[in-house]
Amino acid sequence: MDKLVLKIPTIKCDGCIENIKRIVEQKKGVALVEGDPQTKQVTVSYLQEEIGEQKIRESIAQMGHQVAS
Repeated sequence: MDKLVLKIPTIKCDGCIENIKRIVEQKKGVALVEGDPQTKQVTVSYLQEEIGEQKIRESIAQMGHQVAS
């Protein structure tokens, strides 16, 4: 299981985290999404062979959030 920590400066509240979790956890290969609105970070646990980092980033960006590089 791989872990990806993303800085997302557009996160404003717990609702943002919940929306990101709801969308990203639906993706095949994603096991767990955790986030903290205080640090504006999301941690995604996923299987690299089923979904790549770029697809995860794109999923969050499509929601209108900026994903820092």
